[in-house]
Amino acid sequence: RFHDLRATFGMNLTDMLMERVQRGEIELARARDLVMTRMGHESYVTTDRYLGFRRNQEAARLDKRAWEDRLQSLACSAE
Repeated sequence: RFHDLRATFGMNLTDMLMERVQRGEIELARARDLVMTRMGHESYVTTDRYLGFRRNQEAARLDKRAWEDRLQSLACSAE
């Protein structure tokens, strides 16, 4: 779908810019402005969702893994 393609573009752009931020080539605020402009966002709130997505996704993945490990330990102790 179109929105999926657009979101993929936004995430790829964000990833590229965040690498530049980590190398000290640009400031985070500049990356934010570039994503906002390229995506045509009217609000920084929408842009900030892109900038924080990977961090939030990783936290959710770690939480899921911890829950699965807990369930596995409960299942093994019940045997």
